[in-house]
Amino acid sequence: MLLIACQDLAERVRQMILHSPRPVFLYHVTLAFEALFAAFERGEHPRPDSLAMQLCLHVAIDHARGLACSHGEKYVEQLPMSSYDYDFHSLYDTLLPDDGHEHLVELARMVGAPDEPLDFIALGDLLTGNALGTFFEPFELGDRVA
Repeated sequence: MLLIACQDLAERVRQMILHSPRPVFLYHVTLAFEALFAAFERGEHPRPDSLAMQLCLHVAIDHARGLACSHGEKYVEQLPMSSYDYDFHSLYDTLLPDDGHEHLVELARMVGAPDEPLDFIALGDLLTGNALGTFFEPFELGDRVA
């Protein structure tokens, strides 16, 4: 489900790029979803190294849960089963042990479009100056809070 969620979210954000006042921001968000997709496709645990990657992984888990609820087995009938397929709480704990990104998830959901998994255009509008740079900046070794 996470593969499908990352692929779907990357495509959704990619489609927004042409109509957005912040195409570079959305391009980098798309790259984050594509990096997550690639890690999951290789069977690896992603290692989110920035707030952007943490946020995108959180949104991907949320979206995977929504897809599982709304579309059931349609997406996964040909895929091998995993113990994590429907244990979303464990996915948050396993893949996102740091919660430094959660304030951004809540903030973007408060101001964003309710029909989207997360309104990245609204989030881009909220992040200005140093905050925008910090969002994509890799964490320093031993420092998980940006």
